[in-house]
Amino acid sequence: MAILGKFLKHRDGNFAVMAALGAVPLIFATGAGLDVSRMYSARVQLQQAIDSAALSVVKESGFDKAAADAIAERMLLANFGPNYRALSVELSESGARVSAEVVTPTTLTAVFGYKEMTAQVTGTVEYPQTRYEIGLVLDTTGSMAGTKLAEMKKAAAAMVDELSATPLLRQRVRFALVPFSTYVNVGGDNKNAAWIDTEGLVHLPGSIIPTGVSRTRIFQAGFPGEGWKGCVEARIESGTETFSVDDTAPSKSNPRTLFVPMLSPDEPADTNGRGRPLYPNNFTKDDTLKGLGVTISSAGVVSYLQAVLNVGSYLFYGNSSDPQGPNNGCSARPLTPLTDDFAAIKSEITQLKAEGSTNITEGMAWGARVLSPGEPFTEGLDPDQDVEKIIVLLTDGDNTMTQLPNAKGSAYSAYGYLSDWRWDKSYKNGGYGKLCNNGDVPDGDGNCSKKKGADVTAVTQAQILTAMNADTLAACDSAKESGQEVYTIRLEVNTTTSSTLLSNCASDAAHYFDAKSAADLPAIFDAITQRILKLRITS
Repeated sequence: MAILGKFLKHRDGNFAVMAALGAVPLIFATGAGLDVSRMYSARVQLQQAIDSAALSVVKESGFDKAAADAIAERMLLANFGPNYRALSVELSESGARVSAEVVTPTTLTAVFGYKEMTAQVTGTVEYPQTRYEIGLVLDTTGSMAGTKLAEMKKAAAAMVDELSATPLLRQRVRFALVPFSTYVNVGGDNKNAAWIDTEGLVHLPGSIIPTGVSRTRIFQAGFPGEGWKGCVEARIESGTETFSVDDTAPSKSNPRTLFVPMLSPDEPADTNGRGRPLYPNNFTKDDTLKGLGVTISSAGVVSYLQAVLNVGSYLFYGNSSDPQGPNNGCSARPLTPLTDDFAAIKSEITQLKAEGSTNITEGMAWGARVLSPGEPFTEGLDPDQDVEKIIVLLTDGDNTMTQLPNAKGSAYSAYGYLSDWRWDKSYKNGGYGKLCNNGDVPDGDGNCSKKKGADVTAVTQAQILTAMNADTLAACDSAKESGQEVYTIRLEVNTTTSSTLLSNCASDAAHYFDAKSAADLPAIFDAITQRILKLRITS
């Protein structure tokens, strides 16, 4: 009995019972902490997937609700998995809002009736409230033929689509298109514009057309059925002027600021020893380099020889079959000034064709001119009006002039002939006083420099490239100094000169893209589009 009494009075076992009872909330707390941690991790993962889905909806859906829903579901399944519910996609003119609930099954806390934990996750992506003016400056030279041209068209059109995808963007974005090759075409409908030299006030170095003779009048008199197509010469300069590469406003008070209509000279029928033509543009009975078919009476009346030998096409270069005549070489499509008619821009993109040689300078200079608010094109907003002005320049080659073994050293281009020395501006250093200024006439050899035509035989393509690249870079600098942002794309070309030029032309290293293949262009244009839009994840 004494032993039994001791057992009944013993209290040591109470600790084990109390410990067991106390472990229940400890186990619950541990399980809850584990489940909360798992929920937090899942919520972070879902937030990342939701943000990616919202970005994809804005970029890819075209703001179609069914497409947006499908894109969001696809992105969540790919980036998160099926453990979500209540997916919702809301579209607005400024962006998209995607939300869903994350569902996490519980572990130890399930024994207390808590089978799962949920949390609401939302991602909102919006466009910034900015206006954009974008100039697409696109190479349409002969080397672009085939896949390169096709991929460029597709990528450029996709950029237009994405940057005009919502009502808000359509109110805030405008595009200009500047195709370039040997020349830039400003549009034949501008033949009477105040910024065109309609009165022949400018004398071009090397040209036999004297001051006071209007090229537009020659077109009207000699080719009424054809007319001037719209290509222009590079502007000439005196002293420290930079008119050929900048956006100086054109004015008759300084004729060199006007733009001279390109009139490709009639050339002789000279051939080499094998009977191959030395000139690509023989189209009248005048078989010399002096007449160009122009006759000027004592009264100053200008007429043009009507006896046209051939204004059809024939293959002179490997990549050009331009019709002979005064518009020879004017193969580029007319530029399109800034517009919010996105269908019109895309239509022009589809009509681009590959022909001619590469003059990046003219493309770049006119890209800047179409974005500025002043003449020659006045559609651009004032830079102070909260607008981002952006140039996207694409080329597949180095600057070049087509050298030929003739007396002029080349085919005609935006710089005239090689022997006119406009390509390196040495015409400004002639020994004939103010020979190259307006009102003066060239020397008997048709040159405005101390250099003579025979000197062109010693000119190398490397010299031409160096001079033209300097002009291109000056045009890029002029655009950037005016506040324009410049993206450059080098397509399937691998030369040190091209990489140096285009990387220096771009606003910075991140604005320069090197496309190893035409297949890279869609991704590059999309990357530029995203840089332009600066989509913001706001929640």
